[in-house]
Amino acid sequence: MIEASKLKAGMTFETADGKLIRVLEASHHKPGKGNTIMRMKLRDVRTGSTFDTSYRPEEKFEQAIIETVPAQYLYQMDDTDLLMNTETYDQYEIPVVNVEEELKYILENSDVKIQFYGTEVIGVTVPTTVELVVTDTQPSIKGATVTGSGNPATLETGLVVNVPDFIEVGQKLIINTAEGTYVSRAYIEEVITMATEQLGEIVIAPRVLEKIIAIATAKVDGVHSFANKSMSDSLAKRSLSRGVYLHTADDGDVTVDIYLYLEYGVGVPTVVYGHSEGCEKRCS
Repeated sequence: MIEASKLKAGMTFETADGKLIRVLEASHHKPGKGNTIMRMKLRDVRTGSTFDTSYRPEEKFEQAIIETVPAQYLYQMDDTDLLMNTETYDQYEIPVVNVEEELKYILENSDVKIQFYGTEVIGVTVPTTVELVVTDTQPSIKGATVTGSGNPATLETGLVVNVPDFIEVGQKLIINTAEGTYVSRAYIEEVITMATEQLGEIVIAPRVLEKIIAIATAKVDGVHSFANKSMSDSLAKRSLSRGVYLHTADDGDVTVDIYLYLEYGVGVPTVVYGHSEGCEKRCS
């Protein structure tokens, strides 16, 4: 059993009447002189319906054990999505209504994970970040910076995000799937590599390096979301780099602290290896 006060976004629990519920958002709220309550945005896993409710912090629920397997999203047929287990090649069907939010980040042949509750297929997990192409936005503004007010941009899946004024149709963007927000242009890694090859050496500002490390970390299988230093709050609503902290020594050596939540059942050594490999590729 798990108390309501410990439920976090991404967790799934079962109600007394047998409903399988996933937490989309959870926050503490103290109304005036009253007792603290937990405000939550929830989704019924089987029907796809979302709703807001509140619980007393001490209320307890049966936490559902959700297992995942690597899969590929194949295609949509009418009101059903077809996915394939990439290890066994077994194919599974799931109602579109159950994965409407996730479809905003999925293209045909995309890598995802199938979620199982026992033998029941209940949903899919998308990567923490994905790369999508802009299909429509206002013309870019010459000299615009990342700190501008921004414009809405429609991506190839139909997702609409706010992007900097310099973004143009046809560009590929990195999108944070936890909140549906713009992270950066997808070719930032290629630009850094190209600049290094041409100039021999470049100096990257700590703020930019934090962003690069965050993007590399977000791509690691098993990473659910970033956290603050006290691990008391998920940073899904904020910039990815808010969970990354750089420390530079007098001799120039840099150490990095990363605070994050892992998906249930994922081994820490697996994530550490994947993270080291990803950061070495993007930051060396």
